[in-house]
Amino acid sequence: MMQPRCGVPDVVNGTKHYHTHKSIHTLAHYNFIPGNLRWTKRQLTYTFRSSVQVPAAQNIRSICAKAFQRWAQVTEFTFQEVTGSSPADIVIGFHRGDHNDGSAFDGPQGVLAHATSPARNAIFHFDADENWSENPGPNQMDLESVAVHEIGHLLGLDHNDDPNADAIMSSGIRSGIAKRDLRADDIQGSEPTGHHPFKSILNLVESQKGQSVSKLHLVKQYLKKFGYLDYDLSSNKNLNQVDDDEFDDHLESAIRTYQQNFHLEVTGRLDKHTVNQMMKPRCGVADIFNSTKHRNTSKSSDGVANADYSFFPGAPRWSKKHLKYTFGATVQVAGAESIRSVCKQSFQKWAQVTDFSFEEVPNSADADIKIAFYQLDHGDDEPFDGPGGIFAHGFRPTIGILHFDADETWSSNPGRLELDLESVAVHEIGHLLGLGHSGDHQDAIMYPYFDYGKIKRSLQEDDIEGIRDLYGL
Repeated sequence: MMQPRCGVPDVVNGTKHYHTHKSIHTLAHYNFIPGNLRWTKRQLTYTFRSSVQVPAAQNIRSICAKAFQRWAQVTEFTFQEVTGSSPADIVIGFHRGDHNDGSAFDGPQGVLAHATSPARNAIFHFDADENWSENPGPNQMDLESVAVHEIGHLLGLDHNDDPNADAIMSSGIRSGIAKRDLRADDIQGSEPTGHHPFKSILNLVESQKGQSVSKLHLVKQYLKKFGYLDYDLSSNKNLNQVDDDEFDDHLESAIRTYQQNFHLEVTGRLDKHTVNQMMKPRCGVADIFNSTKHRNTSKSSDGVANADYSFFPGAPRWSKKHLKYTFGATVQVAGAESIRSVCKQSFQKWAQVTDFSFEEVPNSADADIKIAFYQLDHGDDEPFDGPGGIFAHGFRPTIGILHFDADETWSSNPGRLELDLESVAVHEIGHLLGLGHSGDHQDAIMYPYFDYGKIKRSLQEDDIEGIRDLYGL
């Protein structure tokens, strides 16, 4: 209680407004301002109006510009200072004592600052009686650290509920400390809070064998879909096990296999790193088929596998080397207007390292490969799940189907919350030609997970070795 802190309450009207249903298994500790208030626009203006001059804060304009920029880098917001009498969305200033905003300051070493939630005429006030500094020593408060924290409130975040967290949105800030960098919890809280198909998994962190945890069946379904969990479904008992919430031996074994495949610590528990991995957007093609990872068998001179590429069961191949593709008349998707040229470039990347050639044709009857955008259940027994989960799937030879999830945000020049169309196309074409997923090499095109805002279009050694091995090149 004696620690200097932000003046925004941790609890409002007896209620803590958590980001989701909480349990002892919660991964994230960010929270939202009551009512989950948000700005309806993404370009915000700010200005400075103080009732007290603070000599140590003479560079407050550049300090706040840097603080706003930290949030701009992880969101879709932009911030611009306006001067004079121009109206602004946010007013920043130094005040002391009772300054007529209903939240009086209390002098040094108490409440440092406070900010309102997203609203018209938002305010952000520093206590002028604090000992402020840009480079704090003992008993001095770091201006930028406090500014970054209060801007989090202006954007709608409440205080982090982990007293030991190093998150920017923790309520207490120690003197003499510069804490300016956003942490994963801050960033996760600032992201859009809409649909995410794997979001419920967040609440299951640290679940382990022997427990019964609500919604654990979602993890079982996830691991089953991607080949890690294999109950004998000929038994009604085992069929029910897929849909129950019991952490049994089968689930522990599946998690161990998953952790091993992605070089995570093999614990058999749903630890933080495992859940974080599961939350990432990914390809809808399984990593394991019939309980087996169909890896290559090539070895280096010392007997150690020197690549991680894999094939579909039976290593299916195309018997011809000139493949024709076409585009289906499906869902219209903003950001995918360049799909024809993007796919042409993506096919060419594989043509350069194989003896394949590819040709676009107008009629599906003449095409070996059909490319289209679809939403949710679209009739191929591999339904999409909306934004944030599975982004595409490509079928093994010689089925010749490549589908993109139309609910994702696609781009040829992706921003932070967009998927790169060409990067995903190159990956899925790898499946069309017969490659499975790579688990060891995150930089490989055939690695199943993919990050928003990232461009990964170049074939790596693992990809090239894999396709050449499959076709005996």
